[in-house]
Amino acid sequence: MTNPVQIAHAAPTMASTAAINERQELGNRVIVVHPTPGSGGEGIARDVLQALGKRFRDRSPRDPQRLRTLAGIWLRAEQIRELVIAGADRRPAADWRILHDLCRETLTRLTFVVERRPTRDQRDALCDDVCELALTEFLGELPPPIGPGTSGIFDESGSPDERPGYPPVPDVDFVYFPSACTDLLPEHDAARVLRAFERGRTMARLWFELRRGFEPRHGPGPRHAHAFLDTLVAPCVLRTPPGQSEYLTYRDTDADPPTLVCIVGKTTLGYQLRCLEDLHAMLARHGDWIALGTAGEEKAAAEGTVEAWGRSPENPVGGWYGVKKGLRGRFANYVPPVMEHLGLAELEHNPRNNRMRAR
Repeated sequence: MTNPVQIAHAAPTMASTAAINERQELGNRVIVVHPTPGSGGEGIARDVLQALGKRFRDRSPRDPQRLRTLAGIWLRAEQIRELVIAGADRRPAADWRILHDLCRETLTRLTFVVERRPTRDQRDALCDDVCELALTEFLGELPPPIGPGTSGIFDESGSPDERPGYPPVPDVDFVYFPSACTDLLPEHDAARVLRAFERGRTMARLWFELRRGFEPRHGPGPRHAHAFLDTLVAPCVLRTPPGQSEYLTYRDTDADPPTLVCIVGKTTLGYQLRCLEDLHAMLARHGDWIALGTAGEEKAAAEGTVEAWGRSPENPVGGWYGVKKGLRGRFANYVPPVMEHLGLAELEHNPRNNRMRAR
């Protein structure tokens, strides 16, 4: 069995750095992290997320613990096999411990590439038996890079679409993302790659039409299809309309029915995923602001509010969108921020009595 933690000794040369960088390949489930210089702040977890192709919507500080949680979620979602940390000898022992714990949870093999011998503190942070080898040996264990001619749909732009309202675009090849393609693609299976790509094109076209922003120059190319899918599938942290509390939300397409999952502290709520489409259609027909009227399942919802619609026998599902009995309420507290995040609705953020409308 392969050791879960390795230390690869490299020469301090540009050739060594280039050889490591060549192995960054999402198709092979290999991620190379170049840690941000310095120490403190949001730390190594943000570097892992950026190496995975995740782009942050703003530069506001993030909670380090939440970033570590998101890094673990994405390592699992992308089924990363190898996490390679370049220049690891320049990172504090605390970073070594965080990475070790992260990979132990996600069953990802962790390799620290060092140019100097690790310190005692760095070694003590690993706990497990560690395999030491030369960089050339380690590179020989990795699968060869997949060249740009393999599928012909790589994004070479390297920059996001700056048009307001459009999601950020990771500069990655979206067909290799298991989070974007609901069924994982076997390596070199061209037929399945093309089918997944066509699904992405179709979904992206639908999204642009819903946004009333479909233009030939905006797609549906692969990077835009991935931007759409990444935005919908990615776990993200949102705030309730008054802005008083945060929650983690993501799509669970394997659930029956497919579910929009909202994790609030230690409580997990779920709403049928189709609520996003159905609510947008209702708001578009209404054409004006509608009060949210948030209420728990045990309380009656005020007539004519989003909360009342989310449990009404007249809505498309004929009743509750909530899927967990006892926690089916508060629809108007957790679903509207997701709509706003996707650019499908405008939402007020007052201390109380908030409203929303279709965008």
